[in-house]
Amino acid sequence: MPYNAADLADALRRFKAGIFQALAHPTRIAIIELLENGELSAGELIEKLVMEQANVSQHLAVLRAKQIVVNRKAGNQVFYSVRDPMIIRVLVLMRRYFQSHLKESLELLDHLEDVVANGARNGKKLLLIGALLLPLGHLWSAPQPMAARSAAGVQLEHR
Repeated sequence: MPYNAADLADALRRFKAGIFQALAHPTRIAIIELLENGELSAGELIEKLVMEQANVSQHLAVLRAKQIVVNRKAGNQVFYSVRDPMIIRVLVLMRRYFQSHLKESLELLDHLEDVVANGARNGKKLLLIGALLLPLGHLWSAPQPMAARSAAGVQLEHR
């Protein structure tokens, strides 16, 4: 039965979602980062993560199931390594993405502090609850020009 383009695109999206699901835990990301410089034994991973063996084994099982890591046995030890170094590059890109948006969020917070300070000097009461939550929320949305309104409707613009 031939596949059409929509079926293939959907299958690729499901594949990507599965990989991101496997990466959706800080411990699994830490495991991949530890394996960045080469293979480590299960014991070394447990020691470096400072976690129980059962917990580390569960996380390794998830990463193995998605073929993100591979293992090999040598005697009574099991060694793990990253299957394809491209996943490390993906994590590096995610770090850069986070850092770039973190910088924007910090700049917005600086601006909010200025707005609050100016409002306090002028005796104005500002409702900034919504604006204070904005820096966290926009980290996960598509990049947009940095402009927002506070809960009171005060225009907040990126400097």
